Amino acid sequence: DEALEQIISAIRAEPGASWNVEKMAQRAHLSPSQFTRRFRQIAHMPPAHFVIHVRLQRACELLRETPMPLSHIAHTLGYND
Repeated sequence: DEALEQIISAIRAEPGASWNVEKMAQRAHLSPSQFTRRFRQIAHMPPAHFVIHVRLQRACELLRETPMPLSHIAHTLGYND
């Protein structure tokens, strides 16, 4: 599904953005339940888990590759506390 692939790419490009199922479903022109079902088929996990997974992967990359402090990395990836 092209719309879902675009959303997955967008999450990977901007993991710190505010990603919630309702907004993603609207973007894909699907109901939240239909979106979640299709997303699971493609990503093999629920949308919220996928966002967390991508954020953690990016945090690991930033910790390894940059001198950014952990608090800045967390904030950049959508974790404000």
